[in-house]
Amino acid sequence: MISETGVDGIELNFYQTPSDFNKDAKEIENEQINIVKEIKQKITIPVSVKLSSDYTNILSFIKKLDAVGADSFVLFNSFLQPDIDIVNEKHLNSLNISNDGDYKKSLRCAGLLFENITADICSSHGIFTGEDVVKLILAGSSSVQVASTLYKNGLQQIETIKKELELWMDSKNYTSINEFRGKLSKNKLCPNSYAYDRAQYVDMLLNAENIFM
Repeated sequence: MISETGVDGIELNFYQTPSDFNKDAKEIENEQINIVKEIKQKITIPVSVKLSSDYTNILSFIKKLDAVGADSFVLFNSFLQPDIDIVNEKHLNSLNISNDGDYKKSLRCAGLLFENITADICSSHGIFTGEDVVKLILAGSSSVQVASTLYKNGLQQIETIKKELELWMDSKNYTSINEFRGKLSKNKLCPNSYAYDRAQYVDMLLNAENIFM
């Protein structure tokens, strides 16, 4: 019904916090894969899937969703986490907006997925500036989503981000995003690079450009 209104695409938000002790990971993943498969069979407009990072192997799961026709992936959801007021002994309902720098899981996943799936990659979660956008595109993102930065800085931040991106591209003589998209992805790095693998802490401590980053 939504596709018939004339929208250009649909985003499926697979926001789910498991609460059933009897449902295993495979069952949850298969249910979501079947949802995408069924929807893709019934509509012709693009379907994007927004995911959390809390899958056992997010790369494998995305690969399976890619195989059934997902057109893009949004990485990742921002979870609304519970909190407790210990004075009044009750739960608190609060909006947990992202913080500057929270994009690093999205960057890591984008860098690993680039050229390994057909679908586009949209990064989300903690993207505040044009510099953040540049980093995510270099890793392999096709696009980004922003939200928390608009709450903190106002709608004018969109224009600021665009201007910062343009200035950086001009400084590097890039005329198109495709000229640098994925330039620092896993597939473009030398074979012995561990940038996207589990960090070896001794090497990281010895070679990190800023130990407090």
